[in-house]
Formats: sequence, C-alpha cells, structure tokens
Amino acid sequence: MTRIADSVPAHGALDPPSYAAFIRAEGARLLAAYETGPDSARVPACPEWTLADLVAHTGRVHRWAAEIVRTGDFPGGGSSTVPGPGDSELGPWYAESVGLLLDQLAVTDPAQPTWAFGDGGTAEFWSRRQAHEVCVHRVDAELAIGGTPVVDPDLAADGVGEVVEVMMPRSQRFGPHRPIAPVLLRCTDQSSRWLVSPPAEPDGVPAGIGPTLTDTEAASAAATIAGTAGDLLLALWRRLPAGELDRRFAVDGDQAAARAVLDVRVVP
Repeated sequence: MTRIADSVPAHGALDPPSYAAFIRAEGARLLAAYETGPDSARVPACPEWTLADLVAHTGRVHRWAAEIVRTGDFPGGGSSTVPGPGDSELGPWYAESVGLLLDQLAVTDPAQPTWAFGDGGTAEFWSRRQAHEVCVHRVDAELAIGGTPVVDPDLAADGVGEVVEVMMPRSQRFGPHRPIAPVLLRCTDQSSRWLVSPPAEPDGVPAGIGPTLTDTEAASAAATIAGTAGDLLLALWRRLPAGELDRRFAVDGDQAAARAVLDVRVVP
C-alpha cells in the first residue's frame, strides 16, 4: 500500500527489467507511428505540437532522464534545454535517445539515489517514469495518425498508481482543480483499486492509498469510477475525448466528486 507524502515511492508495481522492456517496446511503437506520419500531423492532446515535435520532445526527455540517472543530480534545467536532433534525421535520433536511456539504466543500480519529483528518488523511479512517459506519448502519436491506442493492462495499472502517488500531488501547483471528496478508482480488468481523497489542509496535497484496499477503505468513497486500467490511465492523463468518458466508465455516487478527480491537471 502506498500513501502520498512528500517523498516519491521507492518503486512501482513492476521490476526494472519490465520497465526497460516497456520503454523499448513503447519507444518502437512511437517511432512506428511517426514513420507512418505525416510528421506534420497535429497531436490532439497537445494541439500546438506536430507529430515531429512530439517525437523530439520525447527524445529530449529520455536524454534528460538518462543524465539524471548518470549523475544523480538535477541537470540544471528542464528537458527543453536538451539539444534536439539538429540536422540529424529525427527517427534515428529518437531511436538513439531510447538506447542511451536504456544503456544508462542497465549499468546503474536501481537503488542508486537520484534527484526525482520528491525526496527519496532512485534510478528505479526513472525506469518507471520513462516507461509511462513514452507510453502516454506513444498514445499521442497513434491518436495523431488516426489510430486507436491500446495500453498493456499491467503497465496501465502501474501508470494509474503513478498518477495517484506522484503526479497528482506534484500537479497541484499547476491548476486549481483538486479532489473534493474521496473517490475510488477501480480497474475492471485488474484487481487494483485506489482511493483518492482531498487534501487534509488547504495548502496540502491529495491523499491516496492503493492499489490494495480493505473493503472499509473502499466503502469510504463518495463516488466510484470503474473502467479498464488503460481507460483510467488515459482519462487521468486527459487522453480520452470528453464524449468517451460516459461510454467507457461506470460512475456511481457523487458525480461532482468523480468529475473533480478527472479534472485534476496532471503534469509530469
């Protein structure tokens, strides 16, 4: 059971080799979508970006994370400060970015301390973070070319956990939306479920427990949002069209409370 605090989780539900395999597979799928093109296609979730912009951004993030894992320190700027492909072809440059990240993770002890999105960060935090980074952006790429993305249920369930454990507390500074009552997120294709509650203090962050709950804890929810792990993940990252929410989820209880959780702006 993980409870949201000022520190980041020591690890997610998967092990480092599994995260590495997902980084490799999701990176290949993102690259395949880019090569299908056109590279000028607009990204629905980030309409200011073209498909080429999306791939360049994701490659920069991989290189930025690899440097954090290598040094253990914040590199002095965000991923946007990382040089892009320049005159190089974008596809091979992105593939190289994935390789650099995987190579660095492979030679680094997963327990090695690193800067992260809170205290207690380790190299394994970045294995998890980059697996979900590339997964969500692979979904973006497939949506940009008119595809119908599907997310592996195990990766998706861990991604929901990352949102609850890491991203919701981090994202409170990016917008006014926050939970207003306890809400249960329940996977219909996994045994995982999470309870997300409002901050205990006005300037606090949401409290979350999961993915294993007692029935008493689950019963404290004012609302339940039930759907597949993949759909829950994409909804929390705002990758589902608004019109799809009613079709894909069963929402019981306080509708406003459920909507408030889905309205939290999640930003990496």
